Amino acid sequence: MNVYGGFNLLSFYYESPNQSPDPGAVYIMSGLYGGGAPLAVIPLTASATWSAAGTGFSGTALSVVFDVPPGTKFDQITDVSFVIPEPSSLLLLATGLVSLFPECRRRLTRRVAHT
Repeated sequence: MNVYGGFNLLSFYYESPNQSPDPGAVYIMSGLYGGGAPLAVIPLTASATWSAAGTGFSGTALSVVFDVPPGTKFDQITDVSFVIPEPSSLLLLATGLVSLFPECRRRLTRRVAHT
């Protein structure tokens, strides 16, 4: 699975067949088409019934290799790229911090006046 924009967190649910002695693993790779260096490995367990799995890692991954036996099923595969706050959220945070400044100053002035 290729993700051209890159990601740094992967999560999913999986179900593995009962008869498989080797449940396999999921490899997170730094290059496209399973190339590059492995950034993380998620080992799977045998006879899993819609188990959750996932990991975060350092670096930016561009692909995922599912090395699993036939019959393994995946659902809700979520790859998360770097989260950059939108400008309106930053503006809201800044407004909230600025609105606290007069109250802090007033309390500090009262404290100094009493001593």
